[in-house]
Amino acid sequence: MQTINGVDPTALRNTFVNTAGANVFTEEEKSADAEITHAAETIAFFVINPGLIMGNDSAQNVLLGDVNRDSVVNFADINAFIGVLIGGVYLLEADINQDGVVDFADISPFIDILIAQ
Repeated sequence: MQTINGVDPTALRNTFVNTAGANVFTEEEKSADAEITHAAETIAFFVINPGLIMGNDSAQNVLLGDVNRDSVVNFADINAFIGVLIGGVYLLEADINQDGVVDFADISPFIDILIAQ
């Protein structure tokens, strides 16, 4: 919780969490008194997609351009690269210019890597 608006302690609880959303509420601690209503609070969430976390030591051993992850950069990586590019997902091997996003700016460097092979 980002605020503490009541005088009694409260905890954040949920009844469900899934990829579509969550149902969250505050539950006031009730050992001090019988009253369990609580003032409105502000809460926040931080949600991330599964995948590689930037700065991870394993990121140092990535072969740029090896989008299909078969340990070699060749024409077999083209379809995988296009899939990542149009799919809107992040894959470190496809982020050829290393700017933190896979976009059209990665196409020319990707082609340069393929030609160099």
